[in-house]
Amino acid sequence: MRNLFPFNAFIQAHKQGVKNRFELAEHLGVTEEFLDSAINRYIEKYGTHVKVGLSTVIFEPLGVLELFE
Repeated sequence: MRNLFPFNAFIQAHKQGVKNRFELAEHLGVTEEFLDSAINRYIEKYGTHVKVGLSTVIFEPLGVLELFE
């Protein structure tokens, strides 16, 4: 599942103005149910968030936190 949704996909969607789960599912070309399943798997494996470079992908509630250098 990580191959389908690399963490950078969440970050890029955020940068492109995706605002909610529906828009994210549409952006990724999957159903909301599939997206929810993928997010739940991430939570099981990584917890509520994961740091990616200067960004943090937060799974619950879904969002991206970006830090400045």
